[in-house]
Amino acid sequence: MITDKSAKTVSLAYHEWEGFITYTGVGRYGKTEMASLIADWLSDEQDRTFDDVAQVLAAKGAELMERVRRRSRQARLPHTFVLAGFTDGTARAAIVSNFQ
Repeated sequence: MITDKSAKTVSLAYHEWEGFITYTGVGRYGKTEMASLIADWLSDEQDRTFDDVAQVLAAKGAELMERVRRRSRQARLPHTFVLAGFTDGTARAAIVSNFQ
């Protein structure tokens, strides 16, 4: 079952910056909420930069959306991650999306 229901927020805290990820689209894939998947993608204790996290979201998100597409037999399910944070007191934001 693919649903859009989930917490939709993941907090991030790295050595040089902190922020959060929110998303719209697929909320749960199988029995796993998207927030848990994101946490798994980023839980290897690497001290990532803001840009590193955006790259992980793009790569892992694309892989997941392809699995979702095949499982749901739909052409594509729209999904967007929004990454926001503060690096050295400067606000940053990035959108990682398969349709925007």
